[in-house]
Amino acid sequence: MRQYSRAIHEVMVASGFTRDRSVGSALAFNGSLQAGGKAVRARVIFADGYLTRLPKLQLLDRRNQLPGVVAHIESDDYVCFAQEADLLLTPDKPKPTVAMLLQVMSRALDKINRLDLSDEIAREFPQHWLGKLDVCIDARLERSSPVHLFTLPGRNPPVLVLAQHADRLTRFGLSAQEAKVANRGGTASHVVVTGQTLTFRRPTLQPENAKELFDWMEGIEAGLSRRAIGALASQDRDNLLLFIQGANCTVGAKIILPPILRKTIQRPLFLRKLLETRAADMAIERLSGVAADEKRVFQRNMGDKPNLSGKQIALIGAGTIGGYLAKFLAQSGAGALGGRLVIFDEQALAIGNVGRHLLGMSAVGQWKATACRDFLRQLYPDNTIDGHNINVINALDTFLEYNILVDATGDMGLAGQLDGWRTELMRAKRKAPPIVHSWLVGNGVAAQALLVDDSGHACTRCLSTLDNLPRFRILRREHPASITPASCADGAYFAYGVGASAIAAGLATQMCLEWANVTPTPRFRTIRVDKEATFEVQDQNAQKLKGCPVCAD
Repeated sequence: MRQYSRAIHEVMVASGFTRDRSVGSALAFNGSLQAGGKAVRARVIFADGYLTRLPKLQLLDRRNQLPGVVAHIESDDYVCFAQEADLLLTPDKPKPTVAMLLQVMSRALDKINRLDLSDEIAREFPQHWLGKLDVCIDARLERSSPVHLFTLPGRNPPVLVLAQHADRLTRFGLSAQEAKVANRGGTASHVVVTGQTLTFRRPTLQPENAKELFDWMEGIEAGLSRRAIGALASQDRDNLLLFIQGANCTVGAKIILPPILRKTIQRPLFLRKLLETRAADMAIERLSGVAADEKRVFQRNMGDKPNLSGKQIALIGAGTIGGYLAKFLAQSGAGALGGRLVIFDEQALAIGNVGRHLLGMSAVGQWKATACRDFLRQLYPDNTIDGHNINVINALDTFLEYNILVDATGDMGLAGQLDGWRTELMRAKRKAPPIVHSWLVGNGVAAQALLVDDSGHACTRCLSTLDNLPRFRILRREHPASITPASCADGAYFAYGVGASAIAAGLATQMCLEWANVTPTPRFRTIRVDKEATFEVQDQNAQKLKGCPVCAD
């Protein structure tokens, strides 16, 4: 480590920086960076001497040297000059790496000083608001409304939630009784809604008092501050809370009245007067909003691609693949925003299942479908999730109401029956839901999945010849599938680890998401878990088997 630290020190000193030993054990240097021909005083802090993480950049005199600059400035004037994923650090080459980092820092400072970055600020606005605390925003509102700020009990650090009613706290895992307790400690507030985007435009900075807050609001929308003052005037003088919901996010502020002004307030009318005339004397604490509504929770990781919310989805099989698949589907929005996820399985969880199943020892002896349902309802209270402990072959017509079926049984006989049922519907010119089949090969050496839809491509039976030999050979002869024989305490089974089950579930989830995105190709996919035991099978839209007893025309 010493040689790397020495190299960092040499480059920084050669660049005009001096060592700052006041910053704990980290390597810190004070100096100047060029931003558009202007020297900007800064501190560069290397958390360790190996360059495994980006150093921190802190401005030492932002208010004077970069007045009006807000973009990518964090608390204590630290600068978000780059993302970890955007820069390739080479710790074994410390000198060129440090030189590169100084260039990146200078370019970032030049950009935030020279350009109007209000659009970038808007995209990351809660971060630029620099709130003292984060608040989970339960839902976006259609109009300005009274709300309450709640603290979830038993959380350390505290979790704050802004919601219209305490019963909304059950979606955060609280029982009805716990929600009542939280309700007693809730603080009345108000959300002022604007259709405009929240941002900072030069030379506006983060507001430090109520006057600056109201001035900023007027810059967002004329008359917005008047509505805010009206909402605040009806609140308790000791808890003046306000939240502003824009098109992009929600942020808040707690207004702190000086003791001398608090004593003078006897009526709401006088509080309004003070807010209008003495706002500059009222400090504020900014609160950053974190979107926690259903749509945001399940869409955040999808970017601009659709998730599974709003879809009617049936999952057949809640075993070693199906348990994880049920969770992955729910995490992808299944059952949310008017959708429904229904799990079907006719078996109970056995001791032997626990080693590779989503459910643990506490669920042994319980029906898998309803146990998975109950487990997922705890994780995702917003989602509509149900479970049925039935044999699906006796209830095929119930699947007509679903948008898609997901078969996670790994039972190719059942898969063929499902595909045959679907084929008969198509022949009768009736609407039939597509089916995603997911299974493991042999002892979990590969995961495969197939989408059977209206494309005219292969069904599961088409993956074998008429003589029941594999059309797409994957298992090597020297690594045949090995079944563990039955014992007095356990039935025969294929031995494989939990990783293979999760891989198969992940593959099926991805295919469901691509189906929702109307890009379900290729429809037949393989992930090789053990490459020594398998041949490569190309992902493809497999063609129908001529004379297939299930789907042949």
